[in-house]
Amino acid sequence: MHPTLALLQQSARSDTDSEVRATAMEQLAQAWQDHRDALRLLQQSARSDLNSRVRLKVLEQLTLGWQNHRDSIILLQEWAQSDPDSDLRDQVIEQLIQGWQDHRDTLALLQEWARSDPDSRLRATTIK
Repeated sequence: MHPTLALLQQSARSDTDSEVRATAMEQLAQAWQDHRDALRLLQQSARSDLNSRVRLKVLEQLTLGWQNHRDSIILLQEWAQSDPDSDLRDQVIEQLIQGWQDHRDTLALLQEWARSDPDSRLRATTIK
Protein backbone atom coordinates (compact mmCIF):
# COMPACT_ATOMS: atom_id res chain seq x y z
CA MET A 1 0.00 0.00 0.00
CA HIS A 2 1.23 3.48 -0.83
CA PRO A 3 2.36 5.31 2.34
CA THR A 4 0.26 8.39 1.56
CA LEU A 5 -2.86 6.28 1.13
CA ALA A 6 -2.18 4.50 4.40
CA LEU A 7 -1.73 7.82 6.22
CA LEU A 8 -4.93 9.26 4.77
CA GLN A 9 -6.91 6.16 5.69
CA GLN A 10 -5.53 6.17 9.22
CA SER A 11 -6.27 9.88 9.66
CA ALA A 12 -9.75 9.57 8.18
CA ARG A 13 -10.66 6.67 10.46
CA SER A 14 -9.18 7.57 13.78
CA ASP A 15 -7.72 11.04 14.19
CA THR A 16 -9.24 12.68 17.24
CA ASP A 17 -9.61 16.04 15.48
CA SER A 18 -12.65 16.35 13.20
CA GLU A 19 -10.90 18.85 10.93
CA VAL A 20 -8.10 16.35 10.30
CA ARG A 21 -10.63 13.59 9.56
CA ALA A 22 -12.56 15.87 7.19
CA THR A 23 -9.40 16.94 5.37
CA ALA A 24 -8.22 13.34 5.11
CA MET A 25 -11.59 12.36 3.62
CA GLU A 26 -11.36 15.16 1.09
CA GLN A 27 -7.82 14.25 0.05
CA LEU A 28 -8.63 10.57 -0.08
CA ALA A 29 -11.64 11.23 -2.30
CA GLN A 30 -9.79 13.56 -4.64
CA ALA A 31 -6.41 11.86 -4.95
CA TRP A 32 -7.45 8.22 -4.60
CA GLN A 33 -10.88 8.18 -6.22
CA ASP A 34 -10.02 5.13 -8.30
CA HIS A 35 -8.76 3.11 -5.34
CA ARG A 36 -11.22 0.41 -4.31
CA ASP A 37 -11.17 1.36 -0.63
CA ALA A 38 -11.80 5.09 -1.05
CA LEU A 39 -15.55 4.91 -1.60
CA ARG A 40 -15.98 2.26 1.09
CA LEU A 41 -14.17 4.44 3.64
CA LEU A 42 -16.26 7.47 2.69
CA GLN A 43 -19.44 5.44 3.11
CA GLN A 44 -18.32 4.12 6.50
CA SER A 45 -17.50 7.61 7.67
CA ALA A 46 -20.82 8.93 6.41
CA ARG A 47 -22.64 6.39 8.55
CA SER A 48 -20.47 6.40 11.64
CA ASP A 49 -18.53 9.64 12.17
CA LEU A 50 -20.11 11.54 15.03
CA ASN A 51 -19.05 14.93 13.71
CA SER A 52 -21.41 16.56 11.22
CA ARG A 53 -18.55 18.55 9.64
CA VAL A 54 -16.87 15.29 8.63
CA ARG A 55 -20.16 13.92 7.31
CA LEU A 56 -20.65 17.15 5.33
CA LYS A 57 -17.20 16.78 3.76
CA VAL A 58 -18.10 13.22 2.79
CA LEU A 59 -21.36 14.49 1.27
CA GLU A 60 -19.45 17.02 -0.82
CA GLN A 61 -17.01 14.41 -2.06
CA LEU A 62 -19.70 11.87 -2.89
CA THR A 63 -21.62 14.41 -4.94
CA LEU A 64 -18.46 15.53 -6.74
CA GLY A 65 -16.78 12.23 -7.40
CA TRP A 66 -19.34 9.47 -7.18
CA GLN A 67 -22.58 10.98 -8.44
CA ASN A 68 -23.08 8.12 -10.88
CA HIS A 69 -22.28 5.37 -8.39
CA ARG A 70 -25.41 3.44 -7.43
CA ASP A 71 -24.59 3.48 -3.72
CA SER A 72 -24.30 7.27 -3.55
CA ILE A 73 -28.00 7.99 -3.91
CA ILE A 74 -28.87 5.24 -1.44
CA LEU A 75 -26.56 6.79 1.13
CA LEU A 76 -27.92 10.29 0.47
CA GLN A 77 -31.47 9.03 0.92
CA GLU A 78 -30.50 7.40 4.22
CA TRP A 79 -28.87 10.62 5.36
CA ALA A 80 -31.84 12.77 4.38
CA GLN A 81 -34.16 10.53 6.37
CA SER A 82 -32.15 9.88 9.48
CA ASP A 83 -29.10 12.08 10.05
CA PRO A 84 -29.41 13.74 13.47
CA ASP A 85 -28.07 17.07 12.14
CA SER A 86 -30.89 18.99 10.46
CA ASP A 87 -28.42 21.33 8.70
CA LEU A 88 -26.73 18.36 7.08
CA ARG A 89 -30.09 16.82 6.19
CA ASP A 90 -31.06 20.11 4.54
CA GLN A 91 -27.87 20.06 2.46
CA VAL A 92 -28.41 16.43 1.51
CA ILE A 93 -31.91 17.25 0.32
CA GLU A 94 -30.52 20.15 -1.73
CA GLN A 95 -28.03 17.75 -3.33
CA LEU A 96 -30.77 15.26 -4.14
CA ILE A 97 -32.78 18.04 -5.76
CA GLN A 98 -29.81 19.30 -7.78
CA GLY A 99 -28.04 16.10 -8.69
CA TRP A 100 -30.64 13.36 -8.68
CA GLN A 101 -33.88 15.09 -9.66
CA ASP A 102 -34.43 12.53 -12.42
CA HIS A 103 -33.86 9.49 -10.22
CA ARG A 104 -37.01 7.41 -9.92
CA ASP A 105 -37.19 7.67 -6.10
CA THR A 106 -36.32 11.33 -5.61
CA LEU A 107 -39.72 12.92 -6.26
CA ALA A 108 -41.58 10.43 -4.05
CA LEU A 109 -39.12 10.94 -1.20
CA LEU A 110 -39.29 14.72 -1.49
CA GLN A 111 -43.09 14.58 -1.38
CA GLU A 112 -42.99 12.35 1.68
CA TRP A 113 -40.55 14.66 3.48
CA ALA A 114 -42.59 17.73 2.52
CA ARG A 115 -45.62 16.18 4.22
CA SER A 116 -44.12 14.53 7.26
CA ASP A 117 -40.63 15.70 8.25
CA PRO A 118 -40.68 17.06 11.81
CA ASP A 119 -38.32 19.92 10.84
CA SER A 120 -40.28 22.76 9.19
CA ARG A 121 -37.18 24.13 7.47
CA LEU A 122 -36.62 20.77 5.78
CA ARG A 123 -40.25 20.63 4.72
CA ALA A 124 -39.77 24.08 3.15
CA THR A 125 -36.61 22.93 1.35
CA THR A 126 -38.43 19.99 -0.20
CA ILE A 127 -41.25 22.22 -1.41
CA LYS A 128 -38.90 24.62 -3.25
